[in-house]
Amino acid sequence: MKVHFVLHETFEVPGAYLKWAQERGHQVTTTKVYENEALPETVDEIDFLIVMGGPQSPDEDREAFPYYDPQAEIELIQKAMDKLMEGRTSFVIAHRLSTIRNADLILVMKDGNIIEQGNHDELMAADGFYADLYNSQFTEEVA
Repeated sequence: MKVHFVLHETFEVPGAYLKWAQERGHQVTTTKVYENEALPETVDEIDFLIVMGGPQSPDEDREAFPYYDPQAEIELIQKAMDKLMEGRTSFVIAHRLSTIRNADLILVMKDGNIIEQGNHDELMAADGFYADLYNSQFTEEVA
């Protein structure tokens, strides 16, 4: 199995995840975003993707974090999620809505209740709570 880590800062250390992979003889690769290393172009050869930090990292301050490309990272994570969910029924709890953008059905919860449901396009067209959340996370991305 191939395990790939994406690290954003020098203080991010895979620790127990790395030990787990090495003890089982898995192939380990790493992208150090803070050293301006390129993200993998495909997830075809990646079985287990671990993103330390990630798209929640600072993306407004390009001077302090010029090496960080949130859009490229979101696309990589989406490809990995699509590969993982292909041909399966999956239940995903997501804080980053890009993770579930391609889902067949999204249940939007607020205060413990399902308040909206549909796929991404339907929920965006409804211009409700989901659309507000999505737009607040992706002001630069086209919905």
